[in-house]
Amino acid sequence: MKKIFTFLLSLTFLLQTVAFANGKASAKTEEMLKTVKERIGETDEYDKVAANSQTSEDGTVYSFNWSYDDNGEYKSLDVSITESGIITHYSKYSSDRRDGEKLSVNRLSADELMKKAQAFSDRLNPSLAEKIKVISAGDSDDLSDRDRYFTVQRYENDIPVLADTGSISISADGEVSNFWIDYTDTISFETADSIISRDDAKKAFEENFGFELCYIKKWNGRKKEYENMLVWQPAEGHDDEYISAVNGETVKRIFPEYDGYLRAGGYANAKTEMAADEGGGNSALTEAEIKALDTVAGLISQDEAEKKIRSLKPLKISGKMKLKSIGMYHNEHGEKTYIYNMQFDDGNSKSAFASINAETGELLRFYSYPSGDTSDKTPDTNKFKKLAESALKSLAPTYFPAKDENNSFRFSPSRSDGNFIWYDRYVNGIRCGAEYISIGFDTANNNITSFNLIRTKNDFPSPDSAISATEAAKAIFDEAVFEPVYIFTCSKEGLKKYDKAIAVYNLGGNTVIDALTGKPADENVKAEADYTDISGHYAETAITTLCRYRIGYAGESFKPSEYITQKDFIAFLYSAFQRYGSELITGDYDYSSAYRYAYDKGIISAEERDPEAAVTREQAAVAMVSALGYREVADIDGIYKPMFSDVSSNIGSISILAGMKVIGGDGNGNFNPGALLTRGDAAVILYNYLSR
Repeated sequence: MKKIFTFLLSLTFLLQTVAFANGKASAKTEEMLKTVKERIGETDEYDKVAANSQTSEDGTVYSFNWSYDDNGEYKSLDVSITESGIITHYSKYSSDRRDGEKLSVNRLSADELMKKAQAFSDRLNPSLAEKIKVISAGDSDDLSDRDRYFTVQRYENDIPVLADTGSISISADGEVSNFWIDYTDTISFETADSIISRDDAKKAFEENFGFELCYIKKWNGRKKEYENMLVWQPAEGHDDEYISAVNGETVKRIFPEYDGYLRAGGYANAKTEMAADEGGGNSALTEAEIKALDTVAGLISQDEAEKKIRSLKPLKISGKMKLKSIGMYHNEHGEKTYIYNMQFDDGNSKSAFASINAETGELLRFYSYPSGDTSDKTPDTNKFKKLAESALKSLAPTYFPAKDENNSFRFSPSRSDGNFIWYDRYVNGIRCGAEYISIGFDTANNNITSFNLIRTKNDFPSPDSAISATEAAKAIFDEAVFEPVYIFTCSKEGLKKYDKAIAVYNLGGNTVIDALTGKPADENVKAEADYTDISGHYAETAITTLCRYRIGYAGESFKPSEYITQKDFIAFLYSAFQRYGSELITGDYDYSSAYRYAYDKGIISAEERDPEAAVTREQAAVAMVSALGYREVADIDGIYKPMFSDVSSNIGSISILAGMKVIGGDGNGNFNPGALLTRGDAAVILYNYLSR
């Protein structure tokens, strides 16, 4: 029977391939299929096969798809292989792997999974076993993920190739479901027999590039807004420049011609956000509603907004350009102000979008279509800079001409390019990385095609107590990844694709340092805390296991004997069961999402919210059953036999958890429902469920 099935399968394949391949092409397809089969193993579980090939300047890629579909059961397998024999894509799916699988901490460790993933990668491409390496994609697990994801990295001469990376996903029990990698085999690699030391590379980096003091935006979860942070980071103006890992000299990357426009940066598409029409009944207005209406009443009118835009002569909004739509919305970030968005159209082919501050009438954004860029001449940046500064006197009169050099917008040569002119904002003489004015022109008739003003009124920290550049460099190099890598470049200008790889030292990872503390600006909480107060505690295993999945507390102390508060217990449940990521509790942890989850699941009501209250064992049982979705069943009267002599309420919830061996009594037939739950107890309850 198996031979008949195999024959039919082969016949199906041949019939499907004959339409697109014959002669040598068909022979090559057969060769590629056999190569794939040798590496992936048996495919007898599928009854359909399809084959495709795609040829480009980089060669031919052969793709094979196996599938099986019967009575709702569906399976598929997709594999792509280059003509040189490199499998670049593998994807396997089966409908019996369904969502909603039980959460569990009983799974292979990250190290065990990574070894299995590497063995699979080696099997797919045995000749590249020493060149394609599976590396960790992080040091934490996630209960909500069925699969663990790892980065796949190509190496040449034991040096990572920056552009040739990919990913592999593997289930908790070790089955690979997806693999892909970008692998460029038309590149000539620079010999890297002798690599300069990291210290020499650091010295060259500081001397040639250096670091700058800069303001950046950082999200404050508690305040629900962005704040300005003073940081040290790699200096601007050295894009695509590196320190050669071979000789320590500065090298500049050369990009192919096709990439030029993308690197210069096309103008972003305008996105018009219109406020929804508001309606309602005759109910009395609340204080907040009255305040909002008073604010709106003080704004400029739609007519005034339109007149303001039309009065800005550099924008050239003629009478032929009709106002097609206008809407007002409240910007929740930055200055938290109201903004008018307007769309103009001449009824033919020209349109424009404009946005102004509804309180001040200040122009914020402008885009005009089409751009009119028809000239073949290389744009003259100096020419367009003069045009920009002339136009900005009316488009941004508050800032041009500048009255204070240390608190103004300054021309940025490194960000300006041809007909696109950029001005960075400076405060206290320090560049604000996320605040700027940009203005773009077409090259055909010098009309303005884009304008952006990004500026906030938020406070800026003083630089008086900032660490020095020397201290910052040490802190950055201590935190960042600074290692030799291969980057692709062109051996000369004008090439259509990369033809060469050079070895350079690349500064990556955590390269931004808080200038006031010397710590990483975007310091992540460690996924696995290293607690110093749980050794020998009865909850030690539970605590350390849960922490691996980011359930617990950040820092060195868990304080297992302290009573757990309502807010922390809800945060534990939220991290364990909400199915999309989890987070250790920090000093500035945002509990709002956890409480929304608790209300939605019926764990508590809004009236029962008491964040600092201690949690009883009975309350914990009810909350846990609610989180599991069993509350409706647990509350049915008369079907549960009390398992403990001291339980008279919430018998169902306590019985369900006791029956599942998630929570127990004291050994004397008592549950002690009113006893307070410790942090260690909370960890044990969750662990008992997740390890069943």
